[in-house]
Amino acid sequence: MTPPSLLLAARNYPPNSGGTAHLLYELFKHFPEESLVAVTGASYVTEAVGEPLPFRRHEALVLKSHFVTARFARRLPSSYRALARRTIREVARATGAERILAHYPDGNFLVAAYQAAEDLGLPLAVYFDILWEERGDNTELAREFERRVVHRADARFAITPFAAEHLQQKHGVAFEVVPHVMSVTPDPPAEEIGPPEGPVVHFAGGVYDRMNKDAVERLAAVVMSERNAELEIFGPELEASLSANILGDPAVRTGFAKRSEMNRIQRAASVLYLPQAFDSAYPQMIRCNFPTKALEYMRAGRPILVHSPADSYLSSVARDYGFAQVVGRPDPEALRGSLNRLLEDRHLRLELVRAGRRFLADHDSAVWAPRFRSRLQ
Repeated sequence: MTPPSLLLAARNYPPNSGGTAHLLYELFKHFPEESLVAVTGASYVTEAVGEPLPFRRHEALVLKSHFVTARFARRLPSSYRALARRTIREVARATGAERILAHYPDGNFLVAAYQAAEDLGLPLAVYFDILWEERGDNTELAREFERRVVHRADARFAITPFAAEHLQQKHGVAFEVVPHVMSVTPDPPAEEIGPPEGPVVHFAGGVYDRMNKDAVERLAAVVMSERNAELEIFGPELEASLSANILGDPAVRTGFAKRSEMNRIQRAASVLYLPQAFDSAYPQMIRCNFPTKALEYMRAGRPILVHSPADSYLSSVARDYGFAQVVGRPDPEALRGSLNRLLEDRHLRLELVRAGRRFLADHDSAVWAPRFRSRLQ
Protein backbone atom coordinates (compact mmCIF):
# COMPACT_ATOMS: atom_id res chain seq x y z
CA MET A 1 0.00 0.00 0.00
CA THR A 2 1.32 3.44 -0.92
CA PRO A 3 2.27 5.51 2.15
CA PRO A 4 -0.02 8.53 2.59
CA SER A 5 1.47 11.96 2.17
CA LEU A 6 -0.87 13.46 4.78
CA LEU A 7 -2.31 12.53 8.17
CA LEU A 8 -5.42 14.52 9.05
CA ALA A 9 -6.18 14.99 12.75
CA ALA A 10 -9.74 16.22 13.26
CA ARG A 11 -12.31 16.00 16.02
CA ASN A 12 -15.26 13.65 16.12
CA TYR A 13 -18.42 14.75 14.31
CA PRO A 14 -21.88 13.60 15.35
CA PRO A 15 -24.12 11.88 12.80
CA ASN A 16 -26.23 14.19 10.66
CA SER A 17 -23.90 17.10 11.39
CA GLY A 18 -23.10 19.84 8.93
CA GLY A 19 -20.64 22.63 9.34
CA THR A 20 -17.00 21.64 9.47
CA ALA A 21 -17.69 17.96 8.88
CA HIS A 22 -19.27 18.80 5.54
CA LEU A 23 -16.51 21.28 4.70
CA LEU A 24 -13.80 18.66 5.17
CA TYR A 25 -15.81 16.13 3.19
CA GLU A 26 -16.09 18.54 0.28
CA LEU A 27 -12.35 19.25 0.28
CA PHE A 28 -10.98 15.77 0.81
CA LYS A 29 -13.36 13.76 -1.36
CA HIS A 30 -11.32 15.02 -4.32
CA PHE A 31 -7.99 13.77 -2.90
CA PRO A 32 -6.57 10.47 -4.18
CA GLU A 33 -7.61 7.74 -1.77
CA GLU A 34 -4.06 6.65 -0.99
CA SER A 35 -2.88 10.19 -0.27
CA LEU A 36 -4.59 10.61 3.09
CA VAL A 37 -5.07 8.83 6.40
CA ALA A 38 -7.15 10.27 9.24
CA VAL A 39 -7.23 10.08 13.01
CA THR A 40 -10.61 11.10 14.41
CA GLY A 41 -12.56 10.77 17.61
CA ALA A 42 -15.63 9.07 16.17
CA SER A 43 -17.18 7.86 12.92
CA TYR A 44 -16.18 10.23 10.14
CA VAL A 45 -19.45 10.21 8.26
CA THR A 46 -21.34 12.94 6.48
CA GLU A 47 -25.06 12.85 5.85
CA ALA A 48 -24.41 14.70 2.60
CA VAL A 49 -23.87 11.36 0.90
CA GLY A 50 -24.44 8.93 3.73
CA GLU A 51 -21.03 7.27 3.50
CA PRO A 52 -17.59 7.78 5.03
CA LEU A 53 -14.86 9.79 3.40
CA PRO A 54 -12.81 7.72 0.94
CA PHE A 55 -9.64 7.24 2.98
CA ARG A 56 -8.26 5.14 5.81
CA ARG A 57 -9.45 6.24 9.21
CA HIS A 58 -8.33 5.42 12.74
CA GLU A 59 -10.31 6.40 15.83
CA ALA A 60 -8.89 7.64 19.12
CA LEU A 61 -11.55 6.02 21.27
CA VAL A 62 -11.91 5.13 24.93
CA LEU A 63 -13.16 1.57 25.44
CA LYS A 64 -14.01 1.51 21.72
CA SER A 65 -17.09 3.62 22.47
CA HIS A 66 -18.04 6.91 20.88
CA PHE A 67 -20.32 7.74 23.82
CA VAL A 68 -17.68 7.02 26.44
CA THR A 69 -15.08 8.94 24.40
CA ALA A 70 -17.22 12.09 24.30
CA ARG A 71 -17.76 12.02 28.07
CA PHE A 72 -14.09 11.25 28.71
CA ALA A 73 -12.93 14.14 26.52
CA ARG A 74 -15.23 16.57 28.35
CA ARG A 75 -14.32 15.46 31.86
CA LEU A 76 -10.62 14.60 31.43
CA PRO A 77 -9.45 16.67 28.47
CA SER A 78 -5.71 16.41 29.26
CA SER A 79 -5.96 12.61 29.41
CA TYR A 80 -7.87 12.55 26.14
CA ARG A 81 -5.25 14.75 24.49
CA ALA A 82 -2.62 12.24 25.57
CA LEU A 83 -4.66 9.42 24.00
CA ALA A 84 -5.14 11.37 20.76
CA ARG A 85 -1.43 12.29 20.66
CA ARG A 86 -0.42 8.67 21.09
CA THR A 87 -2.89 7.50 18.43
CA ILE A 88 -1.75 10.12 15.92
CA ARG A 89 1.88 9.23 16.56
CA GLU A 90 1.28 5.49 16.18
CA VAL A 91 -0.77 5.87 12.99
CA ALA A 92 1.80 8.21 11.46
CA ARG A 93 4.59 5.73 12.16
CA ALA A 94 2.60 2.72 10.96
CA THR A 95 1.50 4.35 7.70
CA GLY A 96 4.63 6.38 6.93
CA ALA A 97 2.70 9.67 6.75
CA GLU A 98 4.90 12.54 5.64
CA ARG A 99 2.96 15.48 7.10
CA ILE A 100 0.32 16.15 9.74
CA LEU A 101 -2.64 18.47 9.17
CA ALA A 102 -4.23 19.69 12.40
CA HIS A 103 -7.79 20.90 12.03
CA TYR A 104 -9.60 23.26 14.40
CA PRO A 105 -12.48 23.63 15.81
CA ASP A 106 -11.33 21.20 18.46
CA GLY A 107 -8.49 22.30 20.71
CA ASN A 108 -7.76 18.79 21.99
CA PHE A 109 -7.06 17.42 18.52
CA LEU A 110 -5.19 20.53 17.45
CA VAL A 111 -2.80 20.30 20.41
CA ALA A 112 -2.47 16.53 20.15
CA ALA A 113 -1.54 16.82 16.46
CA TYR A 114 1.01 19.53 17.23
CA GLN A 115 2.56 17.41 19.96
CA ALA A 116 2.70 14.33 17.74
CA ALA A 117 4.40 16.35 15.01
CA GLU A 118 6.96 17.46 17.59
CA ASP A 119 7.47 13.86 18.74
CA LEU A 120 8.05 12.62 15.20
CA GLY A 121 9.77 15.64 13.69
CA LEU A 122 7.15 15.84 10.95
CA PRO A 123 6.06 19.03 9.18
CA LEU A 124 2.78 20.45 10.47
CA ALA A 125 -0.03 22.31 8.73
CA VAL A 126 -2.93 23.94 10.60
CA TYR A 127 -6.38 24.87 9.39
CA PHE A 128 -8.67 27.14 11.44
CA ASP A 129 -12.23 27.18 10.16
CA ILE A 130 -13.17 29.44 13.08
CA LEU A 131 -11.08 31.47 15.53
CA TRP A 132 -9.93 29.61 18.64
CA GLU A 133 -9.13 31.89 21.58
CA GLU A 134 -11.63 34.50 20.36
CA ARG A 135 -14.33 31.83 20.27
CA GLY A 136 -14.16 31.38 24.03
CA ASP A 137 -13.54 27.66 23.60
CA ASN A 138 -11.15 26.29 26.23
CA THR A 139 -9.39 29.64 26.42
CA GLU A 140 -6.72 28.46 28.86
CA LEU A 141 -5.61 25.81 26.39
CA ALA A 142 -5.72 28.36 23.58
CA ARG A 143 -3.59 30.83 25.50
CA GLU A 144 -1.04 28.13 26.27
CA PHE A 145 -0.84 26.53 22.85
CA GLU A 146 -2.29 28.63 20.01
CA ARG A 147 0.85 30.65 19.35
CA ARG A 148 3.10 27.61 19.73
CA VAL A 149 1.02 25.58 17.27
CA VAL A 150 0.85 28.41 14.73
CA HIS A 151 4.59 29.08 14.83
CA ARG A 152 5.46 25.38 14.62
CA ALA A 153 3.41 25.02 11.43
CA ASP A 154 4.92 25.71 8.02
CA ALA A 155 1.52 25.98 6.31
CA ARG A 156 -1.39 27.86 7.88
CA PHE A 157 -4.93 28.24 6.60
CA ALA A 158 -8.00 30.20 7.70
CA ILE A 159 -11.59 30.11 6.51
CA THR A 160 -12.09 33.79 5.57
CA PRO A 161 -9.89 36.74 4.59
CA PHE A 162 -10.92 38.48 7.81
CA ALA A 163 -9.82 35.48 9.88
CA ALA A 164 -6.53 35.19 7.97
CA GLU A 165 -5.79 38.88 8.47
CA HIS A 166 -6.64 38.72 12.16
CA LEU A 167 -4.45 35.67 12.77
CA GLN A 168 -1.58 37.15 10.78
CA GLN A 169 -1.64 40.32 12.86
CA LYS A 170 -2.02 38.35 16.08
CA HIS A 171 0.83 35.90 15.49
CA GLY A 172 3.08 37.67 13.02
CA VAL A 173 3.08 34.86 10.44
CA ALA A 174 1.31 34.39 7.12
CA PHE A 175 -2.05 32.65 6.72
CA GLU A 176 -3.70 31.59 3.46
CA VAL A 177 -7.45 31.47 2.84
CA VAL A 178 -9.19 28.19 2.06
CA PRO A 179 -12.89 29.04 2.17
CA HIS A 180 -15.99 26.98 2.69
CA VAL A 181 -16.61 25.07 -0.52
CA MET A 182 -19.28 22.89 -2.05
CA SER A 183 -19.77 20.74 -5.11
CA VAL A 184 -21.46 22.91 -7.71
CA THR A 185 -24.53 21.12 -9.04
CA PRO A 186 -26.61 22.14 -12.07
CA ASP A 187 -29.76 23.25 -10.22
CA PRO A 188 -32.41 25.01 -12.31
CA PRO A 189 -31.58 28.65 -13.05
CA ALA A 190 -33.35 31.29 -11.00
CA GLU A 191 -35.83 32.14 -13.77
CA GLU A 192 -37.20 28.58 -13.68
CA ILE A 193 -37.79 28.44 -9.96
CA GLY A 194 -41.48 28.96 -9.37
CA PRO A 195 -42.88 30.91 -6.40
CA PRO A 196 -43.49 28.96 -3.17
CA GLU A 197 -47.04 28.09 -2.20
CA GLY A 198 -46.98 30.46 0.78
CA PRO A 199 -44.66 33.00 2.38
CA VAL A 200 -42.16 30.99 4.44
CA VAL A 201 -38.93 32.27 5.96
CA HIS A 202 -36.51 29.43 6.66
CA PHE A 203 -33.60 29.16 9.07
CA ALA A 204 -31.47 26.02 9.42
CA GLY A 205 -29.05 25.30 12.25
CA GLY A 206 -28.62 25.57 15.98
CA VAL A 207 -29.54 28.65 18.00
CA TYR A 208 -26.68 29.72 20.26
CA ASP A 209 -26.10 32.75 22.49
CA ARG A 210 -22.59 33.36 21.21
CA MET A 211 -23.45 32.84 17.53
CA ASN A 212 -26.94 33.98 16.53
CA LYS A 213 -29.63 33.83 19.20
CA ASP A 214 -30.46 37.54 19.41
CA ALA A 215 -30.72 37.79 15.62
CA VAL A 216 -32.99 34.74 15.41
CA GLU A 217 -35.25 36.09 18.14
CA ARG A 218 -35.39 39.50 16.44
CA LEU A 219 -36.72 38.00 13.21
CA ALA A 220 -39.16 35.83 15.15
CA ALA A 221 -40.56 38.96 16.83
CA VAL A 222 -40.95 40.64 13.43
CA VAL A 223 -42.77 37.66 11.92
CA MET A 224 -44.97 37.22 14.99
CA SER A 225 -46.05 40.86 14.86
CA GLU A 226 -46.35 41.15 11.08
CA ARG A 227 -48.24 37.89 10.49
CA ASN A 228 -47.45 38.01 6.77
CA ALA A 229 -45.17 34.97 6.73
CA GLU A 230 -44.36 31.79 8.61
CA LEU A 231 -40.94 31.32 10.19
CA GLU A 232 -39.65 27.76 10.13
CA ILE A 233 -36.60 26.89 12.21
CA PHE A 234 -34.90 23.55 11.60
CA GLY A 235 -32.24 22.73 14.15
CA PRO A 236 -31.26 20.72 17.25
CA GLU A 237 -32.42 21.30 20.83
CA LEU A 238 -34.61 24.27 19.96
CA GLU A 239 -36.80 23.79 23.04
CA ALA A 240 -33.81 24.66 25.20
CA SER A 241 -32.69 27.56 22.99
CA LEU A 242 -35.85 29.52 22.22
CA SER A 243 -38.33 31.16 24.56
CA ALA A 244 -41.75 29.68 25.20
CA ASN A 245 -43.56 32.60 23.57
CA ILE A 246 -41.68 32.00 20.31
CA LEU A 247 -42.16 28.23 20.39
CA GLY A 248 -45.84 28.63 21.16
CA ASP A 249 -46.65 31.17 18.47
CA PRO A 250 -48.54 29.85 15.42
CA ALA A 251 -46.35 31.93 13.10
CA VAL A 252 -43.27 29.90 14.14
CA ARG A 253 -42.73 26.27 13.24
CA THR A 254 -39.77 24.18 14.42
CA GLY A 255 -38.42 20.87 13.25
CA PHE A 256 -35.37 18.80 12.46
CA ALA A 257 -34.32 17.18 9.20
CA LYS A 258 -31.39 15.24 7.81
CA ARG A 259 -28.95 17.03 5.53
CA SER A 260 -30.18 14.94 2.63
CA GLU A 261 -33.63 16.52 3.02
CA MET A 262 -32.62 20.14 3.58
CA ASN A 263 -32.23 21.19 -0.04
CA ARG A 264 -35.81 20.19 -0.79
CA ILE A 265 -37.08 22.02 2.31
CA GLN A 266 -35.10 25.16 1.54
CA ARG A 267 -36.20 25.27 -2.09
CA ALA A 268 -39.80 25.41 -0.87
CA ALA A 269 -39.16 28.56 1.20
CA SER A 270 -39.69 32.19 0.19
CA VAL A 271 -36.64 33.58 2.00
CA LEU A 272 -33.62 31.91 3.61
CA TYR A 273 -32.44 33.61 6.79
CA LEU A 274 -28.71 33.88 7.62
CA PRO A 275 -28.21 35.54 11.05
CA GLN A 276 -25.21 36.24 13.25
CA ALA A 277 -25.19 37.67 16.75
CA PHE A 278 -25.01 41.39 17.46
CA ASP A 279 -25.08 40.74 21.21
CA SER A 280 -22.25 38.23 21.61
CA ALA A 281 -19.45 37.89 24.14
CA TYR A 282 -17.18 37.00 21.21
CA PRO A 283 -17.51 39.79 18.61
CA GLN A 284 -14.18 39.04 16.89
CA MET A 285 -15.31 35.49 16.19
CA ILE A 286 -18.54 36.83 14.67
CA ARG A 287 -16.62 39.37 12.60
CA CYS A 288 -14.36 36.73 11.03
CA ASN A 289 -16.88 33.88 10.68
CA PHE A 290 -18.70 32.59 7.60
CA PRO A 291 -21.61 30.18 8.25
CA THR A 292 -21.41 26.93 6.30
CA LYS A 293 -25.13 27.06 5.59
CA ALA A 294 -24.59 30.08 3.32
CA LEU A 295 -23.47 27.86 0.44
CA GLU A 296 -26.35 25.45 1.02
CA TYR A 297 -28.74 28.38 0.83
CA MET A 298 -27.20 29.52 -2.46
CA ARG A 299 -27.49 26.04 -3.92
CA ALA A 300 -31.18 26.02 -2.97
CA GLY A 301 -31.78 28.99 -5.26
CA ARG A 302 -33.83 31.13 -2.93
CA PRO A 303 -33.19 34.75 -1.87
CA ILE A 304 -31.13 35.20 1.29
CA LEU A 305 -31.64 37.69 4.10
CA VAL A 306 -28.42 38.34 6.06
CA HIS A 307 -28.73 39.88 9.52
CA SER A 308 -25.20 40.34 10.84
CA PRO A 309 -23.07 43.23 12.15
CA ALA A 310 -22.15 45.60 9.34
CA ASP A 311 -18.41 45.09 9.88
CA SER A 312 -18.59 41.27 9.76
CA TYR A 313 -17.13 39.29 6.89
CA LEU A 314 -20.56 37.83 6.19
CA SER A 315 -22.15 41.25 5.71
CA SER A 316 -19.16 42.51 3.73
CA VAL A 317 -19.01 39.62 1.28
CA ALA A 318 -22.80 39.57 0.88
CA ARG A 319 -22.72 43.24 -0.11
CA ASP A 320 -19.71 42.80 -2.40
CA TYR A 321 -21.19 39.83 -4.28
CA GLY A 322 -24.80 40.98 -3.95
CA PHE A 323 -26.01 37.53 -2.94
CA ALA A 324 -28.19 38.70 -0.03
CA GLN A 325 -30.27 41.54 1.31
CA VAL A 326 -28.19 42.75 4.27
CA VAL A 327 -29.44 44.25 7.53
CA GLY A 328 -26.28 45.26 9.35
CA ARG A 329 -27.71 46.76 12.52
CA PRO A 330 -29.94 45.32 15.28
CA ASP A 331 -32.99 47.30 14.17
CA PRO A 332 -36.33 45.44 14.04
CA GLU A 333 -37.84 47.99 11.68
CA ALA A 334 -34.95 47.69 9.24
CA LEU A 335 -35.31 43.92 9.41
CA ARG A 336 -39.04 44.19 8.85
CA GLY A 337 -38.56 46.44 5.83
CA SER A 338 -35.97 44.19 4.22
CA LEU A 339 -38.07 41.08 4.76
CA ASN A 340 -41.16 42.68 3.27
CA ARG A 341 -39.18 43.86 0.26
CA LEU A 342 -37.87 40.34 -0.33
CA LEU A 343 -41.38 38.93 -0.13
CA GLU A 344 -42.75 41.50 -2.57
CA ASP A 345 -39.97 42.28 -5.08
CA ARG A 346 -39.54 39.40 -7.54
CA HIS A 347 -36.82 41.22 -9.49
CA LEU A 348 -34.74 41.63 -6.35
CA ARG A 349 -35.20 37.98 -5.43
CA LEU A 350 -33.97 36.85 -8.83
CA GLU A 351 -30.94 39.15 -8.72
CA LEU A 352 -29.92 37.79 -5.33
CA VAL A 353 -30.28 34.20 -6.51
CA ARG A 354 -28.16 34.84 -9.60
CA ALA A 355 -25.47 36.51 -7.50
CA GLY A 356 -25.53 33.55 -5.13
CA ARG A 357 -24.89 31.19 -8.02
CA ARG A 358 -21.89 33.27 -9.07
CA PHE A 359 -20.52 33.11 -5.53
CA LEU A 360 -21.11 29.37 -5.40
CA ALA A 361 -19.26 28.90 -8.69
CA ASP A 362 -16.25 30.67 -7.15
CA HIS A 363 -16.35 28.22 -4.23
CA ASP A 364 -16.48 24.95 -6.15
CA SER A 365 -14.80 22.19 -4.15
CA ALA A 366 -13.46 20.58 -7.32
CA VAL A 367 -11.45 23.76 -7.94
CA TRP A 368 -10.33 24.44 -4.37
CA ALA A 369 -9.36 20.88 -3.38
CA PRO A 370 -6.38 20.59 -5.77
CA ARG A 371 -5.21 24.06 -4.75
CA PHE A 372 -5.32 23.01 -1.11
CA ARG A 373 -3.59 19.71 -1.80
CA SER A 374 -0.77 21.42 -3.69
CA ARG A 375 -0.05 23.59 -0.65
CA LEU A 376 0.15 20.52 1.57
CA GLN A 377 2.76 18.74 -0.51
